[in-house]
Amino acid sequence: MAPADVVFLLVQRFSMISLYGALEPLRIANRFAGKRFSWRFVSADGNPVSASNDIPISVMGSLADLGRPTMVVVCASYDPEQGITKPVLSAVRKLASQKVLLAGIDTGPFIMARAGVLDGYRATCHWESLPGFRESFPRVQTTQGLYEIDRHRMTGAGGSSPIHLMPGW
Repeated sequence: MAPADVVFLLVQRFSMISLYGALEPLRIANRFAGKRFSWRFVSADGNPVSASNDIPISVMGSLADLGRPTMVVVCASYDPEQGITKPVLSAVRKLASQKVLLAGIDTGPFIMARAGVLDGYRATCHWESLPGFRESFPRVQTTQGLYEIDRHRMTGAGGSSPIHLMPGW
């Protein structure tokens, strides 16, 4: 069986700790259970992205290079608005229509919610942003959990929560 193709969509100023918290369970699973997962980093335009700690990260492609992965993880943090662009929202909607598992970590759920793919789903996001998220997206069943898994949607509150989120699928 081919490994699950996990794509991390990195938004400028994404949270490095959340990204690595999501990536490490996949690496550990591969170490102990064989190659179950492959992963790649993409940005909206294919250009490198800097994390919130200003470390630049190379990516392996753009939204146009996604294909049909098993899962896409939207990684954001400060300024998730930078990821709320027509191409990103269109790509997220298309992935949802293809039944691709969508996840958002830290403030990545803002991008998913703006695309309308969290309406009627349970979701969470970083605790600092939760009140604004609730107000902006009343159709989302917002919780204060570390993470939520609801059908084909997963959301994590950021920080170390993706360590707990990723093994859940």
